[in-house]
Amino acid sequence: MRGVLEAYRSAHAACDLEGVMRLFAPDAVLEDPAGSTPISGPDAIRAFFEVTHRRNGRLDLEPLGRPTVGGDRAVLHVRARGEGADRAHGTDVIYVIRVDATLRIRSFRAFFELG
Repeated sequence: MRGVLEAYRSAHAACDLEGVMRLFAPDAVLEDPAGSTPISGPDAIRAFFEVTHRRNGRLDLEPLGRPTVGGDRAVLHVRARGEGADRAHGTDVIYVIRVDATLRIRSFRAFFELG
């Protein structure tokens, strides 16, 4: 499970769309930010990350502590810093994921405060 979290963190930070997409199950559901309208299915999730990568560029996703894993669920806390002028501050993000039996992401929620 920790490998899935690290693979996501690395691929997303590098704007590696194919790397991100390999991690998601075909029936995955994404909420980013958590509480927003869920996005489901490979095409919609791909479109979300295409827009996100284009908007944010490369990111530094600094882990804040170790991931917490329980069964098929995990939580990872990171500080996200983009390429922009506010790079020094960043945004704290808590990722909550659930994987299937093949360790592909079925549920993905990103919690953070909107400016």
